[in-house]
Amino acid sequence: MKSDHLLGLIPSLDNAPLSEWIRLLGGFSILLFVAKSIHSLLFSPLGHVPGPWYTSFTSLELAIHCLRFQKCEYIQGLFNKYGPVVRIGPNKVAFLDSDSVKIVYGTGRFNKSSWYKGVQICDQDHASVAFICSSLPRLIFEFSMTTLDHAGHAIRRKTFTQFYAPAHLAKYQPEIHDAVLELMKILDILDGSVSIDCLPLFRHMMVDINGITMFGSHIGVIHEWGSGGEHPLSTAVSDFPKRGALKGLLPSLLWSLVSSIPNSRWQQFCVADRVLVDFVGKRVKETSRFLKEHPEQEKDAGRSTLLSTLLLYRYSHTDEAVPEQDVLTESIAHLIAGSDTTATTLAYICWELSKRPDIMRSLREEIDLAMPDARSIPDIQVLQNLPYLNALLKEGLRLYSAAPAMLERVVPIGKDFAVHNVAIPGDTIVGSQAWSSHRRPEIFPQPEKFMPERWLPGAETEEMLAHFMPYGYGSRNCAGQNMSQLMLRILVTSLARNFDVVSKVSETNDKTMSMRDSFVMFPAALECKLSFVPRSNL
Repeated sequence: MKSDHLLGLIPSLDNAPLSEWIRLLGGFSILLFVAKSIHSLLFSPLGHVPGPWYTSFTSLELAIHCLRFQKCEYIQGLFNKYGPVVRIGPNKVAFLDSDSVKIVYGTGRFNKSSWYKGVQICDQDHASVAFICSSLPRLIFEFSMTTLDHAGHAIRRKTFTQFYAPAHLAKYQPEIHDAVLELMKILDILDGSVSIDCLPLFRHMMVDINGITMFGSHIGVIHEWGSGGEHPLSTAVSDFPKRGALKGLLPSLLWSLVSSIPNSRWQQFCVADRVLVDFVGKRVKETSRFLKEHPEQEKDAGRSTLLSTLLLYRYSHTDEAVPEQDVLTESIAHLIAGSDTTATTLAYICWELSKRPDIMRSLREEIDLAMPDARSIPDIQVLQNLPYLNALLKEGLRLYSAAPAMLERVVPIGKDFAVHNVAIPGDTIVGSQAWSSHRRPEIFPQPEKFMPERWLPGAETEEMLAHFMPYGYGSRNCAGQNMSQLMLRILVTSLARNFDVVSKVSETNDKTMSMRDSFVMFPAALECKLSFVPRSNL
């Protein structure tokens, strides 16, 4: 019989111990790995690129540093040893060159690598997604950040560009000022008596602000914090980028296993996307229904939330609306990108102010005049024209850019590309990182020292600006950078005008604040404890 004959070709485990088959399979796997490694070592098209010899066949060292949250420092170390072009994996090259940055992230229109798929949203089929979205043609949703090709991203970006225009964001200043002043009142009550972890505090602030501007919702995260609680939405905003980086690093089967570990905090971490989907999805439904029932309301307001901007947009080539699931995931992405990142940079700036009374004095000489009433925040146009404040923020973004990691792109097949005369073949993953660009000693003398004066008028140079990329570079840079700048100006001014910032060396120091990265940056201690003591001479 035919089936019996075919089965007879399959070796029977009864004829040999199971351990022998395991050893045979293991030996074959090792031989295969060795053969592939030797082939890559001898014949790889990247063999001429400087770098550790083992990167020709493995990314293990890179993965280890990713798991240690020290990828940026690892790549910086390779630059120091091998120069501005270095191989970091079998098909991956990092570079440090401002002219090449303009090509890769600008004129060359290089597409993103598949790494960005690791931060997609809603990649699991669960009830909340099915409930929120009436029809789901796919279970893995892209948003502008995870759209790999340039053309697709350009179409997506147009759907929300209007929302982030500086003049439009300025219309939200009354609500933003109210939210910031609520924080000032809570800090007044605390009276500098306790050290506060500023990372969640400032994230709570940003989630509240984004709730107003993006969704038209007064979430009350700061109020809940002032009452001793923590809003689960703010926790999810913090967890999601780290979850995405870890998920992107692990094979899908391994991620499925580790995400099932029965620990309550770990489970909260793993389902961060679901918390975000539940919150934002309900706002999508509510806003969509409201716009249908009151089409004239939005025009009368003179401003739009991010949600209404997306829901009212029509693609020029089809005149179709943005699909509801795309509105959902785009909104979630903006909430995440616009909260923890700005909060982290702000925390580091406040830490510097706590250590450097000279910088605080220079800042106050400027802002005390611009803000004579400590509880009346000036218009953003006033704050934008304060030279020392601008210099302080630039230096904060240089040293403490919240997303300093390598931004991966793929060299187009058939396109000639070279960095410092090192040819890079098509289909190679390449990238630069702000971490290294911002620390070039020939561009930024004493690169590890916080020196706002380097950015003052007359000191700032074109070369400094060419290497300054805290929000990325080119048409795919951070869409929300205007909001980030707005909030940094308002919050730094308000905090410095009202409080002395104090840090205890036993709690917050160079070791605890040593930077770690998981695409986004955070301190080694996962906290930044500071006290805010009301100024006595207001």
